[in-house]
Amino acid sequence: MAINPFSLEFGVQPPKYVDRFAELIQIKEDFESPSPSSHMYAILGPRGCGKTVMLSEISNSFSTSKNWIVADLNCKDNLLAQLASIIDDRIKTVRKDISAEFSFSFSFATLTLRGKEHVSSLPVLLQKMFAKLQKHNIKVLVAIDDVELNEYVEVFVKEFQSLRSKKLDIFLAMTGLYSSFNHIQSRDGLTFLQRSPKVYLGPLNLKPIAVTFSDALNIGMKEAIVLAEFTKGYAFAFQCLGYILIKQEKTKLDDAVIADFDYYLEEGVYIKLAEELTPKEKEIIAFLAINGPASNQELFKAKILNEDNVSNYKQSLSRKGIIASGKRATFELNLPRLGEFMLSHYPRLARKFS
Repeated sequence: MAINPFSLEFGVQPPKYVDRFAELIQIKEDFESPSPSSHMYAILGPRGCGKTVMLSEISNSFSTSKNWIVADLNCKDNLLAQLASIIDDRIKTVRKDISAEFSFSFSFATLTLRGKEHVSSLPVLLQKMFAKLQKHNIKVLVAIDDVELNEYVEVFVKEFQSLRSKKLDIFLAMTGLYSSFNHIQSRDGLTFLQRSPKVYLGPLNLKPIAVTFSDALNIGMKEAIVLAEFTKGYAFAFQCLGYILIKQEKTKLDDAVIADFDYYLEEGVYIKLAEELTPKEKEIIAFLAINGPASNQELFKAKILNEDNVSNYKQSLSRKGIIASGKRATFELNLPRLGEFMLSHYPRLARKFS
């Protein structure tokens, strides 16, 4: 049986995908610069937009360098302990030329730290580690996927800032939902994150999506463009549609294809997305589903928004990836079939705006 070149798994780079070359180069070149403009980037966007795959590409691009240590950390566990352990392991396995000098040993079960010198805490241990690494021109990239506010993240981000204040070579790339990252940067003691650069992942370019469909399905560009436009450039939708067409041995949209497409988007993304929306945001989406793209004035007339709150809702929905950004006075849905999902799951809103 032939392997399907498209994938429904989140965070796994499928055989057929469209990368985000511009965003990747932006972060990579900044981190590699002799004078980086920032040592931290937050990669933000809705579920299924390709954040994890992009973070993996960033990690992989640095992991092959002898002068970089890449630490992929899990934000649901002690981040400082994970980082110290990974650095220690990488030095012993990859940089044996300095392992004798870099001879800390520790047990995180009891937080007893042993080695050439006594170390009283994880933050002190990390400072000593980074100071030794810097003498050997070794930099550390920390990658945290799907970050959310908890005690581990709060402690780690503060320690990251402390290490940076000492001009030590630590770099940080995180992915997350806009709402999750906003909770972190609004926390007392973490507001410095508001000044850090953010990369908001919007829709993929439709042309390479069409080229991929054309190649995978053996169809002409005209037919492939129709399929690409149906996905609206949403990365998960691109994978879903390709997966369904290969599985059903089809090259065009029909009722069966669209039914499966709706199911995968609903189960994979839209149910969870809807749980995170405010009642007003749901109203806006339902109105757009029925009426199509709408101006500010049309939303005012429908008594959904007013001049005092329109900018806030536009910004919030844009950063959640739900409406198209860059259209100053227009609300337009950015995710495929989201309007249809909202109307079918919230019939009261369908009746209200019909």
